[in-house]
Amino acid sequence: MRASICVMGPLVARLGRASVSIPGGCVIGDRPIDLHLKGLQAIGANIDTEGGNILIEAKEGLKGQEVDLSGKHGPTVLGTDNLLMAAVLTEGITVIESAACEPEVVDLANFLISMGAKIEGAGTRRITIQGVTSLGGTHHTVIPDRIEAGTFMVAGAMASQSGITLNRIRQDQLTGATEKLTEAGHLVNFNKTGDSVTVKIKF
Repeated sequence: MRASICVMGPLVARLGRASVSIPGGCVIGDRPIDLHLKGLQAIGANIDTEGGNILIEAKEGLKGQEVDLSGKHGPTVLGTDNLLMAAVLTEGITVIESAACEPEVVDLANFLISMGAKIEGAGTRRITIQGVTSLGGTHHTVIPDRIEAGTFMVAGAMASQSGITLNRIRQDQLTGATEKLTEAGHLVNFNKTGDSVTVKIKF
């Protein structure tokens, strides 16, 4: 399961080691994790592979560093997330250059900040993290899935003359889908609070 790769950063930061199965790809092709490993190595993790597992150790602890996460395919969302989760419990200051700017990264940063993390710059290409010794409990509502929302907006526009209404969405995260559907001749109407949208064919 690819999502299992997300436990690498937190486990190494909290326990000093982790063993995670190498994830597979998906229908869009290979999903390399080289930038995940590059980020963790940069702050002091030793990485090896054995029998299909990634073995990560930080016997002497993790140390804050400036890390460039740029890759040939651009920034990595989960790679940024992994390093962010490790860095919040890492001694010193970690700076992530070429960080992913997606809303999911910002939401994770806000979640960690509400637990006591010290993070600046989430949503930009440069994120600065001041390590803390521990995190506390919190209440957090995860943002809506903008990819699923955009997909249903398009599906509704294609399949329903009466239109489709989606609730618990965020207007500010659906500007691309909104612009393209409007250009294609569909009506896209958000409510006043921007958390509900109706999409229908324009006759």
